[in-house]
Amino acid sequence: MRQSFTITKESQRDFQDTLKRYLKFSKRTLFEAVNEKAYFVVAGGPDTKGVIRLTHKADFERIKSEMGVFLKPVRSKKGQETKKKRLAVMENYWAQRAVILVIARLRKKKEAIPPASALIKQALAMVRARIRSVGFIRSGWLPALRRLARFSKYGKVKFENGETGKKTGVFKGGVSPATESQGKFAKCIIWNSAAGESKHKGALIRYGQPALEQAMRDETRSMDKYLERKFKEAAHEVGIKTN
Repeated sequence: MRQSFTITKESQRDFQDTLKRYLKFSKRTLFEAVNEKAYFVVAGGPDTKGVIRLTHKADFERIKSEMGVFLKPVRSKKGQETKKKRLAVMENYWAQRAVILVIARLRKKKEAIPPASALIKQALAMVRARIRSVGFIRSGWLPALRRLARFSKYGKVKFENGETGKKTGVFKGGVSPATESQGKFAKCIIWNSAAGESKHKGALIRYGQPALEQAMRDETRSMDKYLERKFKEAAHEVGIKTN
């Protein structure tokens, strides 16, 4: 079954209510504003990170923390610490979740538990697979990222190499932009179907949903800040002092 999720009704309601107030001050039409805000939710705006960066940063750190692994500096032949790092399991490896999960899977299959070195190798392979899933999830936002960029009054958001994930095969997501013909019912729909493949099962829900929820809340707060500035400007014009 295909994994799916949506943001909470509370976040949707707050976003829509704030957007209605935002439009009273903005020169943008409804469909232009909806598409621009959808772009900012995905890519980030002037003061927000967007779902792509939130997924990239939060998920990698979360996976390391949950699985009990860390990035260990690689030493040269002379024993000096280099800038390179490699994934490693915490010293008390038998108590780390990555190793515990591998042991549980082996027992379920009624397979023998291998020596420590092999056990750790399997655990790290599992963690790396989860990290790759995060990159795969990010790539599911690429269609929205590319099609909605033209609606941003700040121009296209620039990303560092590898930040947006890598597209493999057909796109694992899509977008249906708002159009002028929709009138007052204009809406933009973006979706990420990266978790449709079994090897990424559950990753979109576990890691993608919190990032999208945060991106939506961040954009709502960004509009609130804009409105606050406009209210102060309007007050100053009629001689009302504000803090």
